[in-house]
Amino acid sequence: MVLNEFEPDDVFGELNQKFANVSLEQPNPIEDIYREIALDDLFEYRDTLEYSTNYASCHSAMKNIRRYLTQKISLDRIQNVIDLNIQDRIKKILETPGYDELKYETAWTITNIAYGTKEHTSSLIQSGVINSLIYCFRTTDNFRVRSQSAWALANVSIESPRYREMMAQENLIGIIALALTEKCEIVYSKLNLAMNQGRITKNDQGQIVCNSKSDTDDVKDLTWSLANICRGGFKTAEHWEQYLVAFNAFSQCVHFDNSDIWTEACWGLSRILSNMYNHDPFFAVLDLHPRLCPRLIQLLRYADVNFVSYFPFIQVLIHGDPLRNEAAATILPVLQTISNFSSGPNEYIEILLNADLLNTIWWYMSSDIPPALRRNAILTISNLAAGNESIVRKVVYNENIMRSVIAHVTVPGYLYYAENGSWISTPKAPTVDTKEEWRIVKEALWVLSNITTLADDDCICALLRNYSKLIKLLSALLRYPALPLPICLKVVDVLIRIVDRTSKIAELTPPVLPIPRNHYAEEMLREDITSSLTLLSERFRSLELDEQVGILRTAIMYSSPQLYQNNDSGNTAGLASAFGLSRSGFHLSRPNVRRIVHGYEDGDVRLIEDAINSITL
Repeated sequence: MVLNEFEPDDVFGELNQKFANVSLEQPNPIEDIYREIALDDLFEYRDTLEYSTNYASCHSAMKNIRRYLTQKISLDRIQNVIDLNIQDRIKKILETPGYDELKYETAWTITNIAYGTKEHTSSLIQSGVINSLIYCFRTTDNFRVRSQSAWALANVSIESPRYREMMAQENLIGIIALALTEKCEIVYSKLNLAMNQGRITKNDQGQIVCNSKSDTDDVKDLTWSLANICRGGFKTAEHWEQYLVAFNAFSQCVHFDNSDIWTEACWGLSRILSNMYNHDPFFAVLDLHPRLCPRLIQLLRYADVNFVSYFPFIQVLIHGDPLRNEAAATILPVLQTISNFSSGPNEYIEILLNADLLNTIWWYMSSDIPPALRRNAILTISNLAAGNESIVRKVVYNENIMRSVIAHVTVPGYLYYAENGSWISTPKAPTVDTKEEWRIVKEALWVLSNITTLADDDCICALLRNYSKLIKLLSALLRYPALPLPICLKVVDVLIRIVDRTSKIAELTPPVLPIPRNHYAEEMLREDITSSLTLLSERFRSLELDEQVGILRTAIMYSSPQLYQNNDSGNTAGLASAFGLSRSGFHLSRPNVRRIVHGYEDGDVRLIEDAINSITL
């Protein structure tokens, strides 16, 4: 099962913004590209476009209108161009065969208009310009025109899920994906051509190094455009065949040795996995490229090396906006993709593990790593811990992973003093992003919940033996007076599962007592967990928490011979029945062990609605 979680912050928004094309032009001895285009000049260019039949004149006029937008991009300038009312002429240019340079300038102009407000974008759609642009993309063979047209369409798609759905209905996702695939194949073929002259090579790791600016720009623009058009927010599952083509295209793009390309390719892969989650027809025919998962792990290592060089800068931004930092921004889509992979079938997880995921991802679980990265890393481990026994065993026996997980079983920005059972604020506390840090604590608890549910007996024993302070850490959390309810519930869930699993193991371990002794349950009694829970229950007044606390108390009582004998066994049996317990074990519900996080407009709208309905923290 999977639990769809909604990410209410603007983590994804930073990376889903529109972009205007303000590229610098190469100097031309005939034209003065540095001449400022004034508002009054636009009317002359409009008249030229409307009435001239001379191609060169029309091309120059459209180029100058585009320059007006790029020399100083602003909403006022965008509105001034819209007010020229040249939409019909633009449509005719886009729909007429040939004239690629003119079409390129026209698509560039549309790109920068679509960079504007929702009203500016709407005017392009209502006038039919976007339909003409789609027609242009379908009919041209010129990659310069294709890539610029795709950029314009991506700016439109970012505005609304309705626009993305419209594009999916036009099969635009599949068409752009095929164009990107074709361009990648052209680049690959140039590797073996004598005329290449070393402009396209492979590095020592076998990745494509493309020093051809035109090829690089085409791949980069198409990749960014497709990645944004692949965002969800509508019934994406209905268009799974298009997403399959896009997935294969992105799988090629991650092999370029260009961070702009592989970063956007990873965002595209992540969004598709989110959109297609649990949609069997997609995964039934998905044929993973054998080098994809190893490349993702390689990118984590590449980013790791680069992260170190940025580390002093990142530490400053941890409590500000780390996504504005180049190093962190390149790591996040890789981790997001791996995280979404980990919510899929076990065979995908095995491929990731075979690529040495565990010995790479743990570095991103350090408390010094920005929260957005750390949370994705620990979410990945949580999903791995929801795998089969073999996968769970690999997690439990990886010391770096488990130490990193358990290090997060704490109150963010506080230190615990066992002498008086209190939490004391540290100097770091005022700068901690408390809300995000609590989410990370919850991720760590999910790891423990999944392990204590799904691991075999040997792993459970190894977990509690190797991390003997685990129960003390969980108990200490319950003593924090401002503990959020979702964290409290998850702590109690983990404690119940520990008692459940260790009681079953104790019953199987000779000598068998009438009421086997469970040392872990007794440790919970020594830590006075029940008193802490009583205080929290009074504070929260939550029926769910009251029920969980009742289950835990009964479980502890069953597991302690002295307590069991000192209490009325009939009354205890009644309690057990009330909470769905049996003497031989607890009938605990299986948790929603696989989870995937959706942004505002990522994933199928049906999954997003499900996620929003389950928001807890």
